[in-house]
Amino acid sequence: MFVFFTAPPTFTKALPHSVQALVGSRLSLDCAAIGNPTPTITWLKDGRVIPRANYQGGILSLPAVTTRSAGLYACHASNSEGNVSSVTEVKIKGQLVPVCLDVFVPEDALIYHYISSLLHQTKQLY
Repeated sequence: MFVFFTAPPTFTKALPHSVQALVGSRLSLDCAAIGNPTPTITWLKDGRVIPRANYQGGILSLPAVTTRSAGLYACHASNSEGNVSSVTEVKIKGQLVPVCLDVFVPEDALIYHYISSLLHQTKQLY
């Protein structure tokens, strides 16, 4: 005699509350769930389903984030016994904003300011 147990999905690896990334960097979001039958993972951004071509199982990869990558991402696990979601807010840092100045600034000063601002933003992520 065989006894089959069913169970709704539960996360073995949930998403953090929020994630920060720099413009142009790679971002991977990872979640994992168990249940019986095996849960199906679906990813959503701001409530809209992300096409499966952009993720494999519980891993969503964004090869080069932009400011448009920011938003609420959800990993949704479902089977015939139920469903569960884990949500994270993705924040993107480092957008350069052009500034027009009516003063002469030597080129090496502009390069120093640009590098300094990038280093400052990188330190804030860690």
